[in-house]
Parts: sequence; C-alpha cells; structure tokens
Amino acid sequence: MKPRGEFPDYYTCLGIRFGASLDEIKKNFRALAKELHPDNPQTGSKTAFQKILKAYQILSSERDRKIYDYAYSSFINSQIESTRQSLLHKEWVNEVQNQNTYSIPHSRIVFAHSVTEYAKIGLMRKGYRMKDRRKWTGINYDVEIRIEPDEVSKILRANIPLTVRKLCPICLGSDIHCSSCGGNGSYKSSKNLIIDLLPNRWKNGQILELELSRYRPDKLTHFKKKKLKIKLSIL
Repeated sequence: MKPRGEFPDYYTCLGIRFGASLDEIKKNFRALAKELHPDNPQTGSKTAFQKILKAYQILSSERDRKIYDYAYSSFINSQIESTRQSLLHKEWVNEVQNQNTYSIPHSRIVFAHSVTEYAKIGLMRKGYRMKDRRKWTGINYDVEIRIEPDEVSKILRANIPLTVRKLCPICLGSDIHCSSCGGNGSYKSSKNLIIDLLPNRWKNGQILELELSRYRPDKLTHFKKKKLKIKLSIL
C-alpha cells in the first residue's frame, strides 16, 4: 500500500521498500538521477529530479531518516484499508520500526516520590496537597526518564506504569447490586503509558507535561491523575 494524500512517500519515490539499506538507497538514487537530471535531453525533468533529490537527502541522513520512518509508520497505521496487501505492508513497516526503536529499561523510569517516602518526611499528613509536597521537596515532576548518552540519537520508547480506574463494563457504574464490581461501579487497575522520544527533539532536563485524557485507551478507563510531568535526564 502506498501512502496517499499529502504525505510524501520517499521510498516509493526512489523505487525501494521501507527499511531498505543505505547502499540500496544510493544505488537507486544514482540510477534515477542519471535518467531524470535536467541536463538529460531525452528523459530529464527538473520537478522529478527535485523530488528524488529530496527523498535521497532524507533517507540518506541517519537522523532525518529515523524521524521520517517514525512518521511514515504512524501514517501507515492510521490508514483504514484492510486488503491483504495493505495489512502485510503494515506488518512489515511495524516490524522494521520496532527493530529501530529502543525500549528504555524499567529501572531507568523513576517516580519522583512514593507515598512511603512522603510519609517518612511528614508530608502525608492531613491538609498537605501535592503542590505542598512539591514545594517542600523542590521536585516539580512526577517521573524521571534517565537516558544514556549513546541513546540520544535513537528513537526511545518508555513504558510508564500508571494507576487507572476502570468503569465496570457490566453495570457501567450504575448498579449498587452489581455482582461484577460489588456495587463499587469501578475498580482500580494499572495501565502502561507509552511515549516515544525522537532523536535530538528534546533537551537534557526538559520537562514534558502530558494531558492524560488524550492517552485514554478506551472510554471505560480513566487515569487517576489529570496531568503527568516527565523529566528527561541524560546520565
């Protein structure tokens, strides 16, 4: 399946498949450049040459290609076609993209403070709010993602476990006699928030603020927090 609309398909432009090697990119570009260069009186075309040149510049740059590939895979997955060919293409794109994405170990995804730590320093007493705790500790974020220097140029993926409340799928919170939820209407659970960091699109010490309502996996699930502040740190 080819991306349609305004999204530029640089792979099709150069006549190669997604995930092609740098040698394949160079080989196809050179062949097309000879054919389409404006100085070629028979087959030359300034417009066509500019298109393949742009495609080559993006796909031959390690950094730019990572960013483009991420956008390309997102675009492909947003398409609603369900033919066998389109599904196979999606599977191939996702397989290649997953190989290019590095998952940050859970040990380097650190919550700022636990309830136990707050209690130790007396900040769990009645009347203390979260902003009071942050004021006293000097910490203005919820989670810190710790990144190794050699990972900065990679596409990074972080799985952040968060507490959620799930509305009872049987009674939808409307039956105090519901045998499924015991009349509570909802139950506590956990859900991984997945975020991807593109290479060189963030800075050391930067704090991301996410509106969690935008990341709800379904209508029955609600995150306990409204916003999540994530600090990005290079070790």
